[in-house]
Amino acid sequence: VAIITFRNYAGAINTGFEFVARNELFKWWNITSNLNFYKSIINATNIDSDLHTEGFGWSAKMSSNFNFPGSFQLQLSGNYRSQTPVALGTMNAMYSMDCGVKKDVLKGKGSINLNVSDLFDTRQFGVDIVQPGYHHSFTRKRESRVGTINFTYKFGKADNRQKQKGKSEGENQQIRGEDLF
Repeated sequence: VAIITFRNYAGAINTGFEFVARNELFKWWNITSNLNFYKSIINATNIDSDLHTEGFGWSAKMSSNFNFPGSFQLQLSGNYRSQTPVALGTMNAMYSMDCGVKKDVLKGKGSINLNVSDLFDTRQFGVDIVQPGYHHSFTRKRESRVGTINFTYKFGKADNRQKQKGKSEGENQQIRGEDLF
């Protein structure tokens, strides 16, 4: 029998670095990549004098954007987070892929978006707790594969600043690190 209680630990320090790159492979295809490396130091000595954990982790995200003729866009995004230290053990790796399709309609005044998150239904949360005389593993899976259909209509005058700079709305969103959909 195990009794589980929740308490906040004293603190944590996370340090690391991040790389971000945007590559235009062709005029109709660009990729934005993000890679993070970090070290976590977790101090939970307020709970138990021996409870101090350190470890490394990393995460990556890649968005691949395709612009097709007829104001049609496709975006594929993949995410990965490595195994990460937590106060009592490790959080398992997590990964998923999302997909979005966008079609401009009504002479550019509107758009229809179809999105599916966690396309392959792989996103789940798991922890391994390993302490002297005790081992517990658990995994939790929420409903993460969700599809949405959206319609957007733009009221008022169009903003021509983006066209004057030679960038599409999608390109400007990707430069700012936003998803298209």
